[in-house]
Amino acid sequence: MTKLKQDDMKAITTELASPWGCVGLVCDGYRVTVAVVRTGTLRFGLTVYINGRQTGKQLVEDCEERRRFLRPCEQYLYSPAERKNLVKIGGKRFAKQMGAEKRFTFHSHNWLSVRTMLRHFTANNASVELVEIGASAVRASLPRDEAVTDA
Repeated sequence: MTKLKQDDMKAITTELASPWGCVGLVCDGYRVTVAVVRTGTLRFGLTVYINGRQTGKQLVEDCEERRRFLRPCEQYLYSPAERKNLVKIGGKRFAKQMGAEKRFTFHSHNWLSVRTMLRHFTANNASVELVEIGASAVRASLPRDEAVTDA
């Protein structure tokens, strides 16, 4: 059971603070690559690749990868303006019957903060190790298909 050391956390934070930074980790046997990518106009964010891939299955189905590495996000069913309008139209009891306070949870490959991501990784994995920092982490995380030879 190995956890990240303070020096490793500082190195990861420094690398992921710059645009296009990349870090390779091994968490309980999973190869995890965290990269800084563009998420919008003049905006960067962190994205997680598990064993070199991002799959829709991880977002939709409840699986180990989703629980260990993806960011849980909670959102109201109705916007604040719609909730206020429901209370205005029919009162608090009506708004409660309509489910104005209901929320749903979805998961995302994107993280907003290095610190929260590392805290989530260490809380949900017994072993978290820093393998590589920089461009070499990208090459190491790519899936490699074995060459097929005819005998």
